[in-house]
Amino acid sequence: MQIRMVKMSDVWSLTNFYMSLKENERILFHPFPFRYPLVFLIILYFAFSNFLYEYLDLINNKLSVISLVAEHEGSIQGFVFISNIKERKVAKNFGIVVGRRWRGRGIGRNLADAMIDICKKEGINEIHLTVMAKNKSAISLYKKLGFEVTEYHEKRERWGGKFYPDYSMVFWG
Repeated sequence: MQIRMVKMSDVWSLTNFYMSLKENERILFHPFPFRYPLVFLIILYFAFSNFLYEYLDLINNKLSVISLVAEHEGSIQGFVFISNIKERKVAKNFGIVVGRRWRGRGIGRNLADAMIDICKKEGINEIHLTVMAKNKSAISLYKKLGFEVTEYHEKRERWGGKFYPDYSMVFWG
């Protein structure tokens, strides 16, 4: 397995990877009905933001995103991303997705560790995330990584007229 920055050449395959998840898996990641065109644009933005970060050393505004992909023999296993507000040294919207056939093999942990290492290198000492309350495996992983639950929200996330309870979690590095 190799963990590396998401590149422009990954946009189609990463979009297809995300869209291959079942709806209930996507709900655990984020309860919003992401459709293919929107996912494509988000992944394109991730790749472009990585380009700015890697080649132009631009990670100085609230719109910055850093994303990593785990792959094995050309097959995407998962990805992780953060968005960053450098002035406050705070990373927001930390998220991990691992393909169903790759789960339980430490890939999520490896992706998270790699992203946390980047955050430390950049002087980011606070990482926030939101996790769906039903996503027990993600909550367990985040706690093992050192994230702490800071809030519970019963009715913040909504999809298809239904609310999905979630937790806010923070890592102080």
